[in-house]
Amino acid sequence: MVHSANATQGGSDASASGSSGNNSNTELSCAYIDFLILGVMFILYSLWWTVQTTRIFFFMRWKHVEFHSSLVYPCSKQRWKQLIQSFIEICLIICGLLLVTNYRHVPGVNWAGGGVGGGGEVNDSKNSMLKLRSCIILVAFGLSCLVNIGSQTCTYSLPQGLDYCIFIFAFGVEAILFGHYVMDDERDDSLASIGENLVTYCAIMTVVVTILEFHYRNQVVFPFVRSFVTLVQGTWLCHYGTIICSPYKWDITDYNISILSTYFAAHGMANFIVIFIIWLITYKLALTDRCCCLPVSLEKTNEVFLENRVHFNYHMLDRLGSDAEQ
Repeated sequence: MVHSANATQGGSDASASGSSGNNSNTELSCAYIDFLILGVMFILYSLWWTVQTTRIFFFMRWKHVEFHSSLVYPCSKQRWKQLIQSFIEICLIICGLLLVTNYRHVPGVNWAGGGVGGGGEVNDSKNSMLKLRSCIILVAFGLSCLVNIGSQTCTYSLPQGLDYCIFIFAFGVEAILFGHYVMDDERDDSLASIGENLVTYCAIMTVVVTILEFHYRNQVVFPFVRSFVTLVQGTWLCHYGTIICSPYKWDITDYNISILSTYFAAHGMANFIVIFIIWLITYKLALTDRCCCLPVSLEKTNEVFLENRVHFNYHMLDRLGSDAEQ
């Protein structure tokens, strides 16, 4: 009888541990879509900023006009050239929100039911927290897009620099949420803890660089650094989600934890090469007027710049006038 009771108890313990393991796997799998959405959004942001900053910089340089950084770049070959970027960003953010809030099926996982193993309370609450975190971050960036539209349509009604303030606020929200909420809170040195700390560092660095960019608007290096850090953040979120959430997720071992920072450094070096290649391609396309979003054609422009104006020597004109009178 004792033997049977022990067997029964052991079976129940194994069942409970199996259920817990399934719930844990369910939680990580459900988070995968959240990390991918945020990662893809940051990658698209960075690629757009890199291309537009490059072509604006060279256009201003060729026209001998001082460079002035911005969060929104016009596309003059489209209608609503000042608003198209913000409207596209808002559409993408709305799609991301709908996907995060309504996507409920992962192969082998039932979000609504709490997981494969029967759905404990902890699993449901953590899934809800992960969704809430992603939604808050997306809403913060959506608010930044709305302010960008308002700053372009109501130039004299909104305070100058409000677009930068809300943009900095959005990355600050992301840094706080990733810095104070970890999916795996049982170990301080877990893969989730270290991975999300690296995301927090990227967000904080973006905030610092954007503040410097706002202070030094004529320096092109800060927009490029902002694009670079955002690209690192986007690719790392996608890779990080694959590490801990995908079917190919890593086991928590000391070796994997140690090598995580090495992968992050590799992301930084690879993305630096990507930024440089984009800069070079955009420059070559701009030279032949094949860049898709140049402000105006360099050969066909009707705009008058300072170097095209006629400079008169008024002292010489006065002398000629006096000679004519004599």
